[in-house]
Amino acid sequence: MVEDLARAAAREDWESVGALLKSSFCRYLYEDAGAVEEVLARAPDTWFEKNPRRALARAQVEAVRHSRGVVDRNAVAPYQAWVGAQCEPAPRDVLVCRLERLRLFLLHARYGDASNDIDATIRYVTSVPLDAEGMPDVMPAVLLGCGVGKLLAGELDSAASCFSETIRWASSEPQHPYVSFGRGHLALVHALNERYNQAAALLPEHFVRAEPGTVQHLREQAGLLARLLVSIGTLDSGGADEVFRQIDESVRDGELGWILLHAEAMRGLVDERPWPAAHRLMMYFEVEPRRTGQASFAGAVLRADLASLYQAAGDLRAADRVLGTAWLPPEQPHLVVTRARQAMLQGQPEAAMALLDREEATHSSTAAARFRASGAVLYASSEFALGERGNSSAMRLAASSLEHDGALLALMAAPPAIRGRLFALAGRDEMRIPQPWTFQSRVRLTPRELEIFEALRKYRAVKEIAAALHISPNTAKTHVRALYRKLGAHSREDALWIGRDLDI
Repeated sequence: MVEDLARAAAREDWESVGALLKSSFCRYLYEDAGAVEEVLARAPDTWFEKNPRRALARAQVEAVRHSRGVVDRNAVAPYQAWVGAQCEPAPRDVLVCRLERLRLFLLHARYGDASNDIDATIRYVTSVPLDAEGMPDVMPAVLLGCGVGKLLAGELDSAASCFSETIRWASSEPQHPYVSFGRGHLALVHALNERYNQAAALLPEHFVRAEPGTVQHLREQAGLLARLLVSIGTLDSGGADEVFRQIDESVRDGELGWILLHAEAMRGLVDERPWPAAHRLMMYFEVEPRRTGQASFAGAVLRADLASLYQAAGDLRAADRVLGTAWLPPEQPHLVVTRARQAMLQGQPEAAMALLDREEATHSSTAAARFRASGAVLYASSEFALGERGNSSAMRLAASSLEHDGALLALMAAPPAIRGRLFALAGRDEMRIPQPWTFQSRVRLTPRELEIFEALRKYRAVKEIAAALHISPNTAKTHVRALYRKLGAHSREDALWIGRDLDI
């Protein structure tokens, strides 16, 4: 199609060039941004001055070719003022203005404002003729941008709806090139929800990165990250290594770059090397405070990852400090699963089940932690720790998640004693599953152990504990060491911290 644009430019028919750009700019930019750049470089200055839409097009091409998609505000502002001054602006222009405003919100990590603006944009779309000039061309790009905004705001259901609409719009004849981007972004939502089979079904079997300076290179990052999460979530180490080799700075520095840190944290758990991933996360919090604020979706997911890595390293107190960070959303599924796992690691399966039950009761969608593979397996493991051995509904739900979603990674939270049962229920052959966490047996203190614990709470020295219990110091030392072993503690402080919420 870009050949039509080049022929009109060769004739110096700039009015035809303007009309073609108005109706098919997104397609042209996808097909050959370099050719569009050459056409605009030949246009006279007066042609740009007549219509700010053309100046914006030039800035958008430059953004793709040179600046990773960030459009020069000096071109955006006059265009927005021009559109706002019209009595009845073209719907295409209104949507492009909204898309550029959305990009500014996302650039400054104002995800709440972005979400509200997206809602207004969707309402506007329903009020305009769907066949208005330029709408079939611009709508997939607008819907894709709306979906990204909803994803970054943590509204994954809404993001999935936007990406599904992107695919629907782009699939009409002639097919819009944004159909592949819509599929890649929808796959990313599925992968973040641990639905790895569904994500994989949306991705092409073979993938080669596009050249820098193209729309494909900018927009394919979501599909690349989805492919990475699927590989790690299905324990395909070779596939994950292949994707990691295709990661470049444009992915790491992009608006979805935090998902790469999420994937690296998952890989750190699989490889049982938690500290390098934890250090990368701590550095990222320092250099990207706007993107990773405590109340943000990225901040919540990455803090859940950091706590999970501390848990794998055996530092439960550090994990507890992360999970206790102020302003974290209490019902964010990644955090709920990590808090429930924290309870299991402390020998409190009742508390783990209560956390998952409470979140299920208050969550407004089927993406509740209880119904994700990691939450379902953790719940079944909690039941098992409490003495349930039969074919419970929790066990069947966990096996269904394994079979339906391909979420092998979730089995890291299942004790070896029930993994065989889950594989059998899911109709899968058993395989080796990494074990980054060591779960404590259910902690129940005997009356004598309770006396030792209460004495430990009151006194620091073994001699003082011995005197309070009327036993010898050596006997007191033996009892304290046995209590440490039962609680999984290494010191008095650890024992008091682990036992602070025990039902003893």
